[in-house]
Amino acid sequence: MISWMDNQAAINQFLNEATSTKAKHIDVRLKHVRQYTDKGIIALTYVHTSKMLADLHIKAFSTPRFLQLRQLWQLRNWTLQVEDDTSASATTKKGALKGPKIRL
Repeated sequence: MISWMDNQAAINQFLNEATSTKAKHIDVRLKHVRQYTDKGIIALTYVHTSKMLADLHIKAFSTPRFLQLRQLWQLRNWTLQVEDDTSASATTKKGALKGPKIRL
């Protein structure tokens, strides 16, 4: 599994054997990540902040930046068209209510 990170200090902290006194509270978690990287289960990979696609889910962006990240992620701008079906009855033969027709 590849873990893309935009924090080089965090990557170095995960990969280095020595821990600082400031990081003792996360020492156990660091050891687990180190074990997984040593076994090849996890690969910590640096990606520049401008290419961090996960930020699209957690940060607010200006429209140009949002569109740039969306394009990098190859997302498509879908528009929904809702049609009002007034000619049909409000219920189906089984008695369930009908909803509007939605087309992509």
